[in-house]
Amino acid sequence: MVKRLLMASVAIVGLSLPAMAADAVPPAPPIVAVTPPVATGFNWTGPYVGAFGGYGFGLSTATTTNDGFDENLPGATLGVNPRGILGGITVGYNVDTGVLLFGIEGTAGYNAGRGTTTITTGIGNADPDGVVNDDQGAVNYGWYATLGGRVGVAMDRTLLFATAGGVITQYINAYGDLDPGPVADAGDLTGLAGPQFGYVLGAGAEFAFDANWTAKLEYNYLNLGTDTTGNLDGDTFTHRNSSHLIRFGLNYLFGN
Repeated sequence: MVKRLLMASVAIVGLSLPAMAADAVPPAPPIVAVTPPVATGFNWTGPYVGAFGGYGFGLSTATTTNDGFDENLPGATLGVNPRGILGGITVGYNVDTGVLLFGIEGTAGYNAGRGTTTITTGIGNADPDGVVNDDQGAVNYGWYATLGGRVGVAMDRTLLFATAGGVITQYINAYGDLDPGPVADAGDLTGLAGPQFGYVLGAGAEFAFDANWTAKLEYNYLNLGTDTTGNLDGDTFTHRNSSHLIRFGLNYLFGN
């Protein structure tokens, strides 16, 4: 009897050892998938304000359709190259889609471009006063404003863009014959005064050097089209005017 009890006890202990051993081994930890961090670039979306400065140079011409310069040479043209510094403010809004950027931008400023040309030789015949080609043209710019759209490619903190829109600018010119000189003959004098309208095209690059501050370098081409004027002598003139602007600007971008 004692022998049977001893054998039964050994069997129970033998069966319990594997279960105890299994309970002693801790379970393996669950496998958790690791998601790599998502790279986030600079976001250009939002309104912005800024200021700019730069330099402008252009070409203004007056072409007489008959004898406006008193030289018996219909079609004579006198050109002036106004140039000077400029500056102003910028207001705009960007929408950054991830790669392409779309926006609207307005600027207002002052262009100090000036220019005068006096020609004493080289266009045509002698004037009635006997002085050859004593012609003069003068051009003055003033305030101006632009409004247009822009589209660009955003590469993180770097933006390459192109712009197109309209421009209105204060533009004054005067052309005539110095007869006998140095004061212009009132009968030959012609000119434009007041605001002129045209279009502006441009391109540039902008870089975000801070979470909100950006710097840009931009080129603008302004074309004010064609205008026609006359003088007291009944002569007519065709005026053409265009300008090139190089602008450096600082903008503050809201929203970041």
